[in-house]
Amino acid sequence: MKTRKPSSLLWVAALAAGLSALVANSAYSQTVLYANTNGNQNLDYNYAGNGNNQIGSAGNEVILAGTAASDLVTSLQFQFDLESIGPSVPSGLELVKLTLYENNGPLVNNAYSPQTVLYDSGYYTLSSLGVTSFTAGSTITFNTTDLGGGVVVPQDFTWAVTFNSIPNTELAGLSMYSPPSVGQNYGDAWVNPTGTPGNWSLLVASPPNPPLEFGVSISGTAVVPEPSTYALMIGAIGLGFLFRRKLLAA
Repeated sequence: MKTRKPSSLLWVAALAAGLSALVANSAYSQTVLYANTNGNQNLDYNYAGNGNNQIGSAGNEVILAGTAASDLVTSLQFQFDLESIGPSVPSGLELVKLTLYENNGPLVNNAYSPQTVLYDSGYYTLSSLGVTSFTAGSTITFNTTDLGGGVVVPQDFTWAVTFNSIPNTELAGLSMYSPPSVGQNYGDAWVNPTGTPGNWSLLVASPPNPPLEFGVSISGTAVVPEPSTYALMIGAIGLGFLFRRKLLAA
């Protein structure tokens, strides 16, 4: 006996086809959204330890490549330094975390400061990440799993690294690279010497010093699909309507 599928199921099937195309397109277009890894300045910006605060945050406001208003970040790798000014090995208690911010805070030097937290990794001990000796130019990678499947960010946002529990006999900070090869930045750094909300300063390096830009690579995919995907999805939805109309007329 031939049965007729309920129109609601046909509608769901058509919509699912369109959404599947959207997901497939997003996966296919995953790419490097920002990269500042080529122009090694052989300099570090150290902002934690050395008799200063044991804690400190610093990072760059970046503009991701492409035209999408927002992107799904699925990988972020940054370069850091942990240096000694006395001991031969790290204490093993040094902490690090990654935070992504929307720049919608109070104006600082005519720029909106980081405020809304888009992602906070929480603290990791550097020893748990495999850092058991002092190092220059080491990298930490946050992959898709670490990022909870991915973090949606606006095209312009700030990534920042916070170090904590850095002894006075050590230095911790980010490696300086310039210029970016993918995407753009502003040539300055957002710095928070206490790591507390709303305490940001915007620092600009004085010539002839290189700009305060840090080594990082950010990958992901545009949240907004390409026009062709929209057309495919709309076509699938339209097909669902067509079937529904025919079934109602039967």
